[in-house]
Amino acid sequence: MHSITLCEKTYADIKEARRTKTGFYLLIAGILSFILACGPVTPFDFYNENLFCGKELMKRGEFEEARAYFVKASELQRLPEPLSMQP
Repeated sequence: MHSITLCEKTYADIKEARRTKTGFYLLIAGILSFILACGPVTPFDFYNENLFCGKELMKRGEFEEARAYFVKASELQRLPEPLSMQP
């Protein structure tokens, strides 16, 4: 049977501590990546959502409500698309 010397035991403890520390940092990096991926919404997302809702309301015949969404979209992004959808 091989006995572990003090020096080998210390080396094994250091190696295990490094492995644990690395795992902890990887966990933190993963959590931060997830938070950043779900992070702030851009103005284009609001524009896109308003445009989509306006189109859906137009399909249902709710033109006044749709117009309100198109106006919101046109205020967020000055492109000709939302303006062309207004009656």
